[in-house]
Amino acid sequence: MLSPIFLKDPVTRAANKVEYYNHHQSLNTFLLNFIELLTRLKLYTLHITLYDMAFLGMLFIGLNFALQLWCKRDIDRVANRFLALALVAMVLWIAWLLEISTFLLPFSLAFGPFIYFYVRKTTRPACRLDWKDLLHFSPVCLPLATAIGKPLLFISVGAYLYLSHRLIERFYRSLKFNEGDRYRYEWRWLDQQLTSFGIALSLWIPLTVIDYVGFHFGLNKQVYYPLYLLMIAMVIRMGILVFFRSGVDRSIEAPLLSRSSLSAGLKQKSNLLKKKIEAGLLYQDPELSVGSLAEQLGMPAHELSRIINLGLKKNFSDFINEFRVRDVMAKMHDPSYKHLTLLGIAYESGFNSKTTFNRIFKQMTGKSPAEYKKERPFSKLERFAINRPVVLHQKINRPAMFRNYLKIAWRNTVRGIAYSSINMIGLAAGLCSFIVILLYTNYELGYDKWSPELDKVYHVSLRQNEDFISNTPTSLAGFLAQEYQNAAAATMLQSSGDREALLAAGDRKIYQKDLVTVDSNFLKVFPYQLATGNPATALNAPRTAILTRDLGRKLFGSEDPMGRSIKLNDRAELVVTGILEDQPGATHLPVGMLIHDPFGRHDNTWDNYSCQTYIKLRRAENDATIETAINRLYYNARIKADGVSFENYTKAGAKTNLFVDQVPRFHNFPKHGSSNFSTVTILLVLAILLLLAGAINFSNLAIARSISRAKEVGIRKVMGAGRMPLILQFMAETSIQCLASLILAVMLLALGIPYINRSFNINIGFLQPHEMLRVVLQLISSLVGIILLSGLYPAVYLSKFNAVKVLKGSYSTGSKGTLFRNSLIVVQFMVSVFFITGIIVIKSQLSFMQNRDKGFSADQLIRVEARPEIREQGFDQARNVLLSVPGVIGVAKTTSVPGDNFGVDTSTIPFKNKGAAYRMRSVKVSTDYFQTLGVSLKKGRLFTEEVQDQQTRSAVINEAAAQKLGLPDPVGEIIAFPGCDSTPVRIVGVVKDFNVQGFESGVQPVVFTIGNHQPCLMQFGSTMLVKLDNRHVQRTIAGITQAWKKIEPAFPLRYSFVDQNFEQLFISYARLEKIITFFGLVAIMISVMGLFALTTFFTRQRTKEVGVRKVLGASVPQLAALLSRDFIYLVILAVFIITPFTWWGVQKWLQTFAYRIDISWWMFFAAGITAMLIAILTVSFQSIRAALANPADSLRSE
Repeated sequence: MLSPIFLKDPVTRAANKVEYYNHHQSLNTFLLNFIELLTRLKLYTLHITLYDMAFLGMLFIGLNFALQLWCKRDIDRVANRFLALALVAMVLWIAWLLEISTFLLPFSLAFGPFIYFYVRKTTRPACRLDWKDLLHFSPVCLPLATAIGKPLLFISVGAYLYLSHRLIERFYRSLKFNEGDRYRYEWRWLDQQLTSFGIALSLWIPLTVIDYVGFHFGLNKQVYYPLYLLMIAMVIRMGILVFFRSGVDRSIEAPLLSRSSLSAGLKQKSNLLKKKIEAGLLYQDPELSVGSLAEQLGMPAHELSRIINLGLKKNFSDFINEFRVRDVMAKMHDPSYKHLTLLGIAYESGFNSKTTFNRIFKQMTGKSPAEYKKERPFSKLERFAINRPVVLHQKINRPAMFRNYLKIAWRNTVRGIAYSSINMIGLAAGLCSFIVILLYTNYELGYDKWSPELDKVYHVSLRQNEDFISNTPTSLAGFLAQEYQNAAAATMLQSSGDREALLAAGDRKIYQKDLVTVDSNFLKVFPYQLATGNPATALNAPRTAILTRDLGRKLFGSEDPMGRSIKLNDRAELVVTGILEDQPGATHLPVGMLIHDPFGRHDNTWDNYSCQTYIKLRRAENDATIETAINRLYYNARIKADGVSFENYTKAGAKTNLFVDQVPRFHNFPKHGSSNFSTVTILLVLAILLLLAGAINFSNLAIARSISRAKEVGIRKVMGAGRMPLILQFMAETSIQCLASLILAVMLLALGIPYINRSFNINIGFLQPHEMLRVVLQLISSLVGIILLSGLYPAVYLSKFNAVKVLKGSYSTGSKGTLFRNSLIVVQFMVSVFFITGIIVIKSQLSFMQNRDKGFSADQLIRVEARPEIREQGFDQARNVLLSVPGVIGVAKTTSVPGDNFGVDTSTIPFKNKGAAYRMRSVKVSTDYFQTLGVSLKKGRLFTEEVQDQQTRSAVINEAAAQKLGLPDPVGEIIAFPGCDSTPVRIVGVVKDFNVQGFESGVQPVVFTIGNHQPCLMQFGSTMLVKLDNRHVQRTIAGITQAWKKIEPAFPLRYSFVDQNFEQLFISYARLEKIITFFGLVAIMISVMGLFALTTFFTRQRTKEVGVRKVLGASVPQLAALLSRDFIYLVILAVFIITPFTWWGVQKWLQTFAYRIDISWWMFFAAGITAMLIAILTVSFQSIRAALANPADSLRSE
């Protein structure tokens, strides 16, 4: 829902305002970069709750297991894919719940049919899909599916759950009785899952009835969320159970003994069989069959088949043809067979068909007989032993070897798809966050880098005592251009920033921000290009304007704006003399329109501090050289007194001097003021931590899986592979997975970047012409870095295996490997604990700032924008008109509005009291300012209409000012403005401190006086405040809208609520809190995925140990604790190590606030307990599953 300040209809805005206060909803107008892609909770709002986090976690887990089920290879592959599609349909339903798009709801109607087809394919594997089966998915295409999708979804799922239950019952009834009914328990788990889901689904009916009868469908949707989460968890649990179950369900009538229980003598018989066939050359008989071979060997034919099929795991044809191909290869290399053709050699070896020979030979060697013979001509052959391996002496084909590495890497990746998926998804999550921050860093560092000429442009500021003033005297630009020898040009300007002005061209009227008032030298300093107009003369005459292309289209449509007139604020008539080219990059000075002196106010005097000064040099110099030169000139012209030299003035500690900022560094690295790059640095560090967590996840799992790759390494080393080829092979596997992760991350970002740009009002992306090369190089560098970081150590570690030991069955990874792996787990959870603690601290500080008493009442207080004439001379008349509106309680004006979007003036001036000077802020107000804001009086009185405060020169100060003056009772004391000692002011009251600037800094000492028209006192009210009765807000806003037409007929009413403006002071911290929350969730997910995979792997490695312990009497809790405790100890160690560093980090961050929370022990305890619970839940799933397993299954082969 849009914030009321952005709605055009005042009545609608007021209605939304009431709704805001009735329901206490947080209305934000900022989206978060890549969180919007994954959550999309609302198009205009991002408010993540615990339910949203839970749904995000379910969505992530659902997609993960859908992918793993789809890629799993077993006899139930087709059925598993139906279940994977059901998980995808569930994910689309979650996406609909998160309000990503109502378009996704109809697709979730396919959930029920997919579950039904999964059960049907599982119970009836021979059943195939028919065209008529597609009718089950017809509800997805219904036109009303979106409108009635929710009830239709529950009806559909309920019906298909019942049909699935019927399929299972029908399947069991079709089975014959077989000495009991234990076979019925094989499918009980699935039936129970479906029944439980159906019961949970049925709870939706009474909940909906209550919602309709009691609340007329007005019940908060979050009431349904626990039920939704329960149902989603059940479906995911079903997917997990199916993924980790073997294909035993299909084999209900399979023999009791598995292949692993075959006689140990079967291998001996297999070896003896091969020796007899090879010694007797029995394979050379072209008519050889199982029966004839069995007869020659003197054994039954079925026994021979059993040895070949079970002992050698081959069929008879392949077994015999291997001997024949080996014999052909030997005879091809034997000179005594030189007189025979290849076909003749084949017939001699037992083949009886040319076609069969060619096919079998190429199938087993990868080459045709002719190609193979060509590689070894007879002129270079010697006698060849039949069992001797073939060694090719040709030069190694490097591209072919590289392709071979990639092929093997791809096979290993697909073979271990579950672990590969965890690796790739973890890396993709880290890379996605890292690339977003990388692009954002490029954007921030790219400020004012769009032209090399900007390196010679400097912003000039002024320091006076304790104040650093961005605005300088209007005479300074001309003075520096004339007196400073290295100056090529200088300009003064004044930007409206976010303040909007009314522009009118004919019948078209628009409000426009970023209007920059300049002098005629602006285009000589800033290298802007004009699409139309002469840059040398475009700004020579007063009241001329240069438009951007976009503004020209808004005001004039397709017509040519050149020479046309524009009216500014219904006062000044401007003539268009140029059109700016589109700005090629980000800048600290956004330009909507350039105007040359529209009101003639920029008189060149040293007392007019209304403009900013920029100077362009002939050649770039360092800042210190420039500052020394211009300060010497400024001192001699404006400060020098009593013959004191500039050197002595500087040594004495100059109280007034100039300083410069190079324009390309002004945005991120200003010499004074806050830096935008500090937040970028924090985000970049967090993104690197996430990337590190993903890389650790990858390395740890690769090292843990080294046991399963040990024999592979041993065999390759025995076959002659060196360490470098092995390292290259493992690095190729890592490269494939890292590249897939990068592609996945880039795809996600391509979808999310438009929302990020719209949220932050920035322009980041991959395909921008001036950034493309740098982004591509950064992505390549990131990919190479993550490949090395993730894969180098595992590759080196695997290649170090001793071939003899691993082939004998010694797979010990050694203490070094275990220590390194455990260290990686600790580092990974250190990152997670760091994020969890950061989330807790930032949330606490943000809540503290939002709920702390500000010292004034912002409820139903609106800020009204008006022209200077209305705010100053016409204020009394406007005030009376507004007070006549029913529901308006008070009207005031002030130069300091709480939560001002345009920044609060924090500059101070030296007030004098009893000969001493005290620097305090000066704020000008109207008489009822304090009553309108509800500020409390501490001593004395407030301004009143009865007492002529303006004539008697009264002042009210705050508590901070009273403390600054050091007076026990400041009421009645006299203070004077600088330069106005002849008209001092008397303090008539002291008000309690109230905060108008947020909580980063303390309340400044302030002197409040009544605004008048004496130029010496510079007291002009700048903004109007209107207090409303909260009982009739909608009616009151409508009345103010009508009354405003009497005050300013040409200017529509523009207003905003002060409490919402004040909330904008915290928006950067709210944004940081949500970004860290998102990063924390990603870090936790990566850690959970890695820990889950490691637990699964090591649990499988200890299956026999668990079986033995269970047989010896170990209980399930004891076994679960045994399998879990090592991981839990590592998490505890991570908590203890990271806590001091986290405390130091959050303490440093909190020191930036004048008002802050106290760091408490419970924050670190809560973070540690959260990490512990996450680890326990992750580890216990596999541990308990292993402990509950039947020991007979693991010990049967023993």
